[in-house]
Amino acid sequence: MSQPVDIAIVGASGLVGEALVEQLDECALPVGELHLLGSAEALGHSLTFRGRNLRVREVEDFDFAKVALVFFVQGSEAIFQRVQASERLLVDLSGQQSLPLLVPGWSAPEALARQVATPASSVVTLLGALAPIRHLLDLQRIVASVCLPVSAHGNAGVRELARQTAELLNARPLEPRLFGRQVAFNVFASDEHGFEQRIHAELLALLGQPGLPVSVACIQTPVFFGEGISLSLIGSRPVDMAAIENSLAGADDIDLITEENTPGVVEDAVGQARISVGRLRAVAHDPCSIDLWLVADGLKKGTVSNALESAELLIKHYL
Repeated sequence: MSQPVDIAIVGASGLVGEALVEQLDECALPVGELHLLGSAEALGHSLTFRGRNLRVREVEDFDFAKVALVFFVQGSEAIFQRVQASERLLVDLSGQQSLPLLVPGWSAPEALARQVATPASSVVTLLGALAPIRHLLDLQRIVASVCLPVSAHGNAGVRELARQTAELLNARPLEPRLFGRQVAFNVFASDEHGFEQRIHAELLALLGQPGLPVSVACIQTPVFFGEGISLSLIGSRPVDMAAIENSLAGADDIDLITEENTPGVVEDAVGQARISVGRLRAVAHDPCSIDLWLVADGLKKGTVSNALESAELLIKHYL
């Protein structure tokens, strides 16, 4: 991977696009020319990359033959079809397209393709926790309650929580917009944006167990960044808790919290590319089940880091 690779980011001005540029600046990918692309509304927006201010350019006029790799963060169906037809290496972060899902470290080698998609951030977090212990469990059922930050809805979600918080603290009338209800100082179950169905479908696809019972509930929380997941794993045989704990403790990208009554805190996960696992415990009266609590920065770990690791594999394999 020593040869410079020219890269385009479609949808660079959004929350994910900005985080992608920031981490691309810090990672080992041999970036040649970086092209930031967006819609007409994003023109004039600029981001810093390796000491230079790069302006977002109009995606409609861009020739994708100029680059070897494209990150598709957001954009129209027509633009996506153009990228696909260009036959460039492609990592799709939009969650809107039907490309093979890739999670490096989990996906089988045969899952690699020139054009791939990264799954929902919560799926990456769940698989990251499952990877070191899956061989110890004959999984029969998964139950996950996903606590979503407002950043799961992009910059609009962050702005809405900030606006609502300011209105309530200043005793002004609240006018909910994005969520249709109060999100500041509030918690509610919600699947208005189809997150539950997406997590369910992508998790089953990546597990390779299409008939596995999986229950997913999404809870909207008044948190800007960082997601928490309450996870129950049900197997068919008694669980060796010592083996589970040792496997999690030895995993490269997991911080296992063993102190009693000290679960992982979402705030502590923000900005980290690791998964914190806490509250690991056996289930009373069910020796075949365990419960655990996961926290991660869904934007950094779940979405952007997975996309960059996927890009590294594509470059290594195809260029």
